[in-house]
Amino acid sequence: METTQILPPYQLYAALFVAASLLTYVITAGVRVLAPRMGVIARRDTRRRHDRDIPLLGGTGLYVSLMLLMAVYWLYPAALGGAGI
Repeated sequence: METTQILPPYQLYAALFVAASLLTYVITAGVRVLAPRMGVIARRDTRRRHDRDIPLLGGTGLYVSLMLLMAVYWLYPAALGGAGI
């Protein structure tokens, strides 16, 4: 069975980088809005000298986007030019 790549490798990596960046930006912005509603924020006190309350779930957006892109790579390895997991 022969597989064909959608893009040359350098364009594929560039497209995956852009997709990961945009996905991380969108998910992190969403988490930033949800964190105060969920009460997961760092409030100002004597130890924390922020100008305002800081959401603490920013890493979640990065983790979710990484897992989503890894799932796409795993589900469609031939189309993305890899052997999959």
